[in-house]
Amino acid sequence: MDVPLPTVLRAIAFRYGWLIVLLIVLGGGAAAGYALMTPRQWMAYQSLSVRDELIGTAQRPGRFDSADQLRTAQETVRSVARNKTVIATVLAQLDPPPTYNAEVWPDAEYVEDYGGKVSVTAANGAEFGQTEILVLSVRESSPERAAQVVAYLTQQLADELATLRDLRFGSMESELESGMLVAQEAVDQASRELSAFERELGADLSELRSMNDAGSSEGPVRRQLGAIRQDMNVATQRLGDLKTQLTYLQELVANPAAIVSTPESIMTLHPDLRRLKEGIIDATVRVSDLKARYDDTHPLVLAAASSSQSLAAELRLQLDSAVKGTEFERDVVQSRVEDLKMQEATLVSRIAELAAKRVDYSDIVHRVERRKIELARIESELTEVKASREAATQAAVISPIGPPRADSRPVGPGRTTVAAAGAAGGLVLAIGIIAVLFDPRALAASLVVDEAPRRYAGSPSREATVAPASASLSRGTPPNEPIAIPRGRPEPAVPVSGATVSVGATASPEPTATTSRPVPEPIMAPSGDDERAMTEVERERWQEIERLTNEVSDLKAAISERRAKALADELARYHEQEQELRS
Repeated sequence: MDVPLPTVLRAIAFRYGWLIVLLIVLGGGAAAGYALMTPRQWMAYQSLSVRDELIGTAQRPGRFDSADQLRTAQETVRSVARNKTVIATVLAQLDPPPTYNAEVWPDAEYVEDYGGKVSVTAANGAEFGQTEILVLSVRESSPERAAQVVAYLTQQLADELATLRDLRFGSMESELESGMLVAQEAVDQASRELSAFERELGADLSELRSMNDAGSSEGPVRRQLGAIRQDMNVATQRLGDLKTQLTYLQELVANPAAIVSTPESIMTLHPDLRRLKEGIIDATVRVSDLKARYDDTHPLVLAAASSSQSLAAELRLQLDSAVKGTEFERDVVQSRVEDLKMQEATLVSRIAELAAKRVDYSDIVHRVERRKIELARIESELTEVKASREAATQAAVISPIGPPRADSRPVGPGRTTVAAAGAAGGLVLAIGIIAVLFDPRALAASLVVDEAPRRYAGSPSREATVAPASASLSRGTPPNEPIAIPRGRPEPAVPVSGATVSVGATASPEPTATTSRPVPEPIMAPSGDDERAMTEVERERWQEIERLTNEVSDLKAAISERRAKALADELARYHEQEQELRS
């Protein structure tokens, strides 16, 4: 049944009004007491510009190379600002607050608690690493004291960061000086090894250096080897020419007449043989010419033949001399070639030995170079660290931007707002408790019970039937107690616990041995005059009672049917088992 909202609210106010008022008063009073007892706090701020702690490079002093470096520097500033030693030093410069009762100012507990009042954040709500501006803020009991603490804390923070940088650079300087000594000793040792190795090389040092340096020209040994190979090529070519000449000359000795067909290259090397060749050719032509005109006994023919024979004899002598001269030159050139080959083999072996030593020499040279480079790097870093340490006392890591500023209003909500919030919390708590305890159905049933008898006090049937119905709804209808359905709705007879019950407007159970509860009187529908006198709300309530009664009856009928079916199935199984036992 739908209950109007105003009725529900009136019922809630009537039953739980005292609880609502009590919780609102308690919540508001507790919040007001807390607001009055809690001291008010004011905030003061100081904007700071952060520079690179290592002073950067010479080209970009004071700039950060990456966002990670900036974030690290800002985290360092926040850690130092909230350090207990820094806070204790700042508080020691101020007077203790009136509520401070300890003997020592400030004590360790107060300093530890005060760290929660100090905060360092990025400007404009940004994250660390996105801006170089930080905001240092402090909460105090008054705006003047908050601004004073911020000013002292800013100065102490700058001094502490300068000390921290000096300690850091001092540690780095000591470390680099120790590293430089070790690097210098390593360079000296490698240089001694290189000097000893070069002394063993002697005259071949320049050659080994040229072999080790890929960009340099050839060394003296390789240049000498190249010259020897060039001379050997010339000598070998000359030896081949001499052997060819000797072969032709030996053939001419065996057959002097073949001189006519001798190549011009051979004749060029022997001018005397060329002239004899030409004279023999001329004499032969003259003899042939004279024999064509005269007979063989003619004095001219005989003289020409004698001249030709003399040239042939001279040719044989010249050929023997040319053969001996060529053989001698061949032997000289052959000896030269063999000597050059020996020199070449010596130089090749020498170069091979140097090549075998080149790897060790290259390792020593590279070791010396690397150690010198490392030493130069350490010296450069040491110079930069010394310069940074000197500048640590002159250049500050943080720079204040303007004077400190304090808020004109205290932190957090006002006392009135706190009290109102407490009262609202009490109201919410009361609503929650009422939501747990309040039952709308019980309210509807109580309204029916309270209002229906008063409206229809003159009707005997109303007074006799409403009370049992409301009592049945309030406590729940037992399984064996039927509720009469108004307006004569018929229901089938259902066996319940050994009794046959007919649920209806006029039905009444037949009592058996198992029936122990009396059946309540049925709820009668209002008469014509009473029905016309009912309001719309009352009519809806009565219809809701009828609907609930019908649902209960239907549910009982369904339960009875299922129970009867289960009993019938059980009885059938019992008969089957009995038949099996008999058989």
